[in-house]
Amino acid sequence: MKGVGCGRRPSSAHDRTTGGAPRTPLMNRTRKEMVSRSIAITCAQLNSCVGDIEGNGRLIRDAWIQADREGADLLIMPELMLSGYPAEDLAANRGFMLRIQREVCMLLETCGSLKPAVLLTTPWLLDGALVNAALVIEKGGIRSVIGKQVLPNYGVFDEKRVFSAPGIAAPIMIGEVKFGLLLCEDGWHAELAQAHCRSGAHMLISLNASPYSKLKRQNRLAACEARVRETGLPLLYLNSIGGQDELVFDGASFALNPDGEPAMSLPHWQTATATVNAVCADAGTWRWASSARCEPPDALEDLYSAMVLGLRDYVGKNRFPGVLLGLSGGIDSALVAAIATDALGPERVVAVMLPSRYTSEQSRIDAASVAERLGIKLSEIPIDPAHRTLSITLAQALTQPLSELTEQNLQARIRGIKLMALSNQSNYLLLSTGNKSEIAVGYSTLYGDMCGGFNPLKDLYKMDVYRVSAWRNSHRPPIGLGPPGQVVPDSVLQKAPTAELKPDQKDEDNLPPYALLDTILHGLIEEELTLDELQARDIDRQTLVRVWTLLERAEFKRRQAPPGVKLSERALSRDRRYPITNRFLPSIEYDDA
Repeated sequence: MKGVGCGRRPSSAHDRTTGGAPRTPLMNRTRKEMVSRSIAITCAQLNSCVGDIEGNGRLIRDAWIQADREGADLLIMPELMLSGYPAEDLAANRGFMLRIQREVCMLLETCGSLKPAVLLTTPWLLDGALVNAALVIEKGGIRSVIGKQVLPNYGVFDEKRVFSAPGIAAPIMIGEVKFGLLLCEDGWHAELAQAHCRSGAHMLISLNASPYSKLKRQNRLAACEARVRETGLPLLYLNSIGGQDELVFDGASFALNPDGEPAMSLPHWQTATATVNAVCADAGTWRWASSARCEPPDALEDLYSAMVLGLRDYVGKNRFPGVLLGLSGGIDSALVAAIATDALGPERVVAVMLPSRYTSEQSRIDAASVAERLGIKLSEIPIDPAHRTLSITLAQALTQPLSELTEQNLQARIRGIKLMALSNQSNYLLLSTGNKSEIAVGYSTLYGDMCGGFNPLKDLYKMDVYRVSAWRNSHRPPIGLGPPGQVVPDSVLQKAPTAELKPDQKDEDNLPPYALLDTILHGLIEEELTLDELQARDIDRQTLVRVWTLLERAEFKRRQAPPGVKLSERALSRDRRYPITNRFLPSIEYDDA
């Protein structure tokens, strides 16, 4: 496959930017340069699905028709809209790229006569190299191809594995307006925006598939404000929306004027299409006309919405009819039940209580209360009969009684077997309910409570589980399908965490208090601090060594855990990749010093 095209020869897509003296911000331009006094741009904040080329193509087609009806001059869409993002190695598949080519040709045939030009984002072959591209389509043909310049290769990103970076492209011309195009990571690098400014761009457009994390939105805004400040150009930032495996995209697209003031913003956590107008002022400076603005959600609403949308799209895009979960009466499963109900509606959520001889009556009451408040179905399947039978069978093969650990894990695995059987029978996706604190230190049972196909809480620390649950009790997110009001009873919020696998068991029998544990884990994982640096924060050395040891010894479990929504800057999956076989122990190094 030497090239991809539709029988039309695009103009050069990667002409090098011309040199010359740097232009100063807000540099005056003559009126002669500004033949067109205004331009209307339709921003399509859309939810693509990786590999669904025809489905993504329909979304593009619908947006193109809508832009035409609204009289837009240009339609823009998020990064890699046609393929979905991230396509990973799928983009290097020859059959996949042939389908991409065919869909582009069909879009040109069906929509090529429409008025708006389009920046159609897709993997594309350019001079024999696969690039992350925007096709500049105008008057029924591909006029040029703009390739992403900076390929991220950190955290969850590994674009250098798949794509090549072409040379810097000149600004694109739509009518008489020059746009400097930045594809996602390009916008984080000042030199690219400045090159567009030197080449005469009137404004900057940034097309993105930028996944959510707690600090990402403020960092995005800071980067875009810097590009505007450095160039004196208005900027339009368009982001993707929706869940894709462990990533979730929050939308939250916006426009900034040359003075850095926001002129437009689109909803968070929802698809949206809006047309924004840019006008040329008398001094030759372009500005966005004021448009609707959406207030950003607070931090807890963001966390909750990310988990809801991530689960909704994982279930929907993988065509599961619904979900089921073990509802224990504890805080974690209660929050997962609420997230699932808000994601899918109560009719698509099934909960199962699996009591043992150690399950308290209060846990039964709490599980029933959660199910009733959410309006979801709850059934009860005791595990004692199976537990007794397996204990007797194992005793016949062993010379010693079952250890306490074996007994506890046996109970967890019986629950896992029963839940997986129900999942097989119904084709409902089984949700696991472990939080980040437990997963980090291995306080979980392989093939037991870790059973499941998806875990909404995978990147949520235990103390945040409490905070988010309390938030949900007084708020229902705009995207939520569950009932309003308190969904997690006070009795669940107030009880001490326990696995109830032996009499009077509490999590703190085996772990530091969760407030302390979360502080240590955040320092080790997100901040990458040494034990000495953490000890300087008045944390006991022995506790630090113990938590580090638990964290590293649990890597083999984390490799076998189901996927879950990435919420933090450093999730315990693709963000933090430590070897399973690993003899490095800071306790030995530092204690001997």
